[in-house]
Amino acid sequence: MVGGGFIGCEVAASARQLGCDVAIAGPTLPMAHALGPEMGAIYAGYHRDRGVSVKTGVTVTAFRGAGALEAAMLSDGSTIACTIAVVGVGIEPSLGMLGDVDTSDGLLTDEFCRTSIDNVFAAGDMARTWRSG
Repeated sequence: MVGGGFIGCEVAASARQLGCDVAIAGPTLPMAHALGPEMGAIYAGYHRDRGVSVKTGVTVTAFRGAGALEAAMLSDGSTIACTIAVVGVGIEPSLGMLGDVDTSDGLLTDEFCRTSIDNVFAAGDMARTWRSG
């Protein structure tokens, strides 16, 4: 699993429940970008306790294989053997309609997902929560 966001964590958990060997690789702890480092540590522990390998502080730099996927190459020089890779690294949403609002690292929200814009709420990967932000 490339990326530890909402999709990455869900895919990793589902694949593990099906009996697959699973690894999550990403630059931060799972969900830390959206929920903060404390919750990221809890998510990492949750996955590790269920047999998922969690590798942080890295990015996937390349995939290797002859006719089929065999490995993911990581920025620290290590590799993860794999036959399937799911890339869940998010998207860059189009937020121009919101006007002059800082969206450089996601749309800042309070603990109720409210933004600084009246009647606009944000959740998911595009939100930067009050805990992380």
